[in-house]
Amino acid sequence: MFNFWIQRKQHKKAAAGLYEIIVKQARQPAFYKDMFVPDDVDGRFDLILVHAFLVHHRIKDEPKAKQLGQALFDHTFKEMDKTLREMGIGDLSVPRHMKHMMKSYKGRITNYGQAAGDDKALAESLRRNLYRKLPSVPDDVLALIVGYINDNIAHLAEQDYSMIEKGHISFKGP
Repeated sequence: MFNFWIQRKQHKKAAAGLYEIIVKQARQPAFYKDMFVPDDVDGRFDLILVHAFLVHHRIKDEPKAKQLGQALFDHTFKEMDKTLREMGIGDLSVPRHMKHMMKSYKGRITNYGQAAGDDKALAESLRRNLYRKLPSVPDDVLALIVGYINDNIAHLAEQDYSMIEKGHISFKGP
């Protein structure tokens, strides 16, 4: 019984560490300058989702990863709630925004997961999601972000799960 609570606390702590690393990576200027990700609230949120996908993709086959994945989701939206309130979104509007963001999170993780391994499908998924506000995205830019994602899938596959479970992960640069 107590083991469950200890593991839950450990997963919460690990999720906070993973989220901090995800956000730091998503704020790299190269994404906005070189890869044309819109430098606005939606673009930043979508880039966080790309990195959350990379983490979920890495841990999906680990025996105890479901709890860590849920803890990452929970922590992400605890932080998103706080961010919305800091941005001045009213208390009555926050739940509506959160519901939409949660649907986006789950949808992107699923979408990118289904497209992983198929560069063309991944590029189209990114065009529909990450770049949805842009009228068009050059193919070479899509190739850059697809290459970045593929490089990080391989890079994360080399990382020991026991370290990830402690909230330590690294990404390759954009």
